[in-house]
Amino acid sequence: MVNEREIVALIAEGIGLARQGEYGKALKIFDKDPCCTLNPVALSYYALCLAMEEGRREKAISLCVLAAEKESIEAEIYLNLGRILLISGRKTQAIRAFRKGLKLDGGSGDILIELDKLGIRKKPLLTFLPRASALNRLIGILVHRRS
Repeated sequence: MVNEREIVALIAEGIGLARQGEYGKALKIFDKDPCCTLNPVALSYYALCLAMEEGRREKAISLCVLAAEKESIEAEIYLNLGRILLISGRKTQAIRAFRKGLKLDGGSGDILIELDKLGIRKKPLLTFLPRASALNRLIGILVHRRS
């Protein structure tokens, strides 16, 4: 049986490897002790590793949603959920997950990077008009020039 200090070390090592994109190595670390997945953030990284390394996307989505239910205030969980949804071809749901993560941690660079990769545009300034309307375009140009 692994003691609590060793579990914390395994979690930190697994998360570190997953952040570096070493999903196979991280998966082996997480598989050493099932207690690693009791931590919601670690569970979300385990889910990301499952999706990236083994292609088990539906299982990964379920695990990540479970992690979000356990600890819904952690932006990293929504970052990982968004990434899993994105590789599963669920762009709209991924964007929602990223935006929810941004609400929790507005300055999360990783989430902003993911959204930038997707080319997400801001909402039109006058939401009651179509994006392509002349008025929306003109106001958008003026606001963009000022910032």
